[in-house]
Amino acid sequence: MAFETLTLYANPPTNIVGTTLFLSYIASALYFISSIAVSLVGKYRALNGKPKNARDIRILVAFATVSFASLSYHMLKFLVISYSQWNVNRQFFGTRAGTGGPGDEGGWQGLWLRVWQWMLSSALFESFAKELVSDAPSTLVTQVALLGTWFWDVWIAGKATQRKLPKSQTIPYIALSQILPITLTASLFLLDTELSSSSSSSSPPLKTPKPPTQANTSATRTLTKSRARTLAATKLSFTLRTLLFNAALLLLPSFAPTPSFIPFVLLTRVMLLLPHLGQTRLAADDDWFSALTLSAGFVVANASLLAKGAGVLGVLGRVWGGGMAVRALGWDGVLAGGLAGGWGVR
Repeated sequence: MAFETLTLYANPPTNIVGTTLFLSYIASALYFISSIAVSLVGKYRALNGKPKNARDIRILVAFATVSFASLSYHMLKFLVISYSQWNVNRQFFGTRAGTGGPGDEGGWQGLWLRVWQWMLSSALFESFAKELVSDAPSTLVTQVALLGTWFWDVWIAGKATQRKLPKSQTIPYIALSQILPITLTASLFLLDTELSSSSSSSSPPLKTPKPPTQANTSATRTLTKSRARTLAATKLSFTLRTLLFNAALLLLPSFAPTPSFIPFVLLTRVMLLLPHLGQTRLAADDDWFSALTLSAGFVVANASLLAKGAGVLGVLGRVWGGGMAVRALGWDGVLAGGLAGGWGVR
């Protein structure tokens, strides 16, 4: 009985579950963006005079603005296209049947009623997700973009650990990275670090090192061994997590025709939390190289499996002229790559 009720309210024309999920995504994104923006404005106002890194701050603000504008444009267009198609079908079938329907009256009341009907009669969340894996080029765009999100999450988690940021400061960024493509989150996080570095007045005076003794030399060796074990465990953990995430992305398109697709999509999003669980700091640059090489291998393998239309031109074609969901993710991936080129390697 409970399953039948859930099925009833999770599918058109009474898709209350999907509508709630989609609207919750939008509301949560706006909340966390506003929360982070207010915090950043407060930090900027707290600075005395013009910061030394004002140019970097302006560039990051530009990245965040362009990213937000791109996401807003593509999401709004996705919704407009969905509503227009639904409205055309509603009017066509209503005319064929010789009847009107709720929402046919004019004015704001009729408009809101039609919008509500459209949301209940559409599978917005599912349609958006399925468009991302609708064909071979779209699937590759999605895979590469989500891998970019993964590595940015790893970098953000590492920086947060390195700077010993409190959880209250990092949670909004973690949540936002779960809701939206990564560029906006990464831009805001980098902006936060730039403002924090500007607010640091001066470095503490350097202490004169004491000459080593036998006792502290032994302690240093113990710490070195402990650190080596920690770094080895961190590297293994990072590799395993990257492998697991790549495997999930490889399996994602195969779930599209099944009822398990949306749960698997949500599972994939939850897996993006893995970099923030425990210590995901990387020991050296070769760890990044290993993880990137591993991920590139999965991308090549997926391209080989998908074969048709999965070449570079096909992928670029989807970024430029694909569906709104694919274009939103694709252009965000382009911005994320540009951002990584300037700040991600620092």
